[in-house]
Amino acid sequence: MISWTVVTSLSVLLGASTLRAADTPSRTIITREQITSALAQEGVKVTPPQVESLCPVSATQPQPRLRVVSIDALDGQTAKVQMRCDRSSICLPFYLLLHWLETGGARSASAEWGNTVRSEHPQRRRPSDEILVRTGGRALLIFEGADYRIQVPVFCMESGARGQLVRVMSADRKRVYVARVINPRVLQGAFLD
Repeated sequence: MISWTVVTSLSVLLGASTLRAADTPSRTIITREQITSALAQEGVKVTPPQVESLCPVSATQPQPRLRVVSIDALDGQTAKVQMRCDRSSICLPFYLLLHWLETGGARSASAEWGNTVRSEHPQRRRPSDEILVRTGGRALLIFEGADYRIQVPVFCMESGARGQLVRVMSADRKRVYVARVINPRVLQGAFLD
């Protein structure tokens, strides 16, 4: 015989699980058309048949704003593209391939788009930006808070212009940090949670 308490407890549990399922946002597939539109905004002209998704990619919003992180030519006819949404809560970063019929199309698209800073927080480098720190150069990484200031001598692992994020390595070569370029030889660091 089942007691009333057990039945009430089960209905509360089932009701709570139904509530959680309803609160979970539905996901929509990111289409080739959305990808080609985002690429066109970055100056890369391709058609949907040229886009090869490596896996189905979905987002929590129907029309997410996509950003190009990097474009790397694999050969003369294929380029690997990394894209992401504005926020990782909308979609995770993903890769895709672009195919051109003519030889050299991938290299020209990669060159036209420009070099990217390869870091945990990628940013596109504009040709007009003046490079303040260079790969292999020495710099001073500064961590500041309300009641502390820490200065760490580092080697730059990437070149960067003012405001860009670059990877740096401690002078003892034991730690790697991501830092923002402030001015020549001075970088601002942040403790990541």
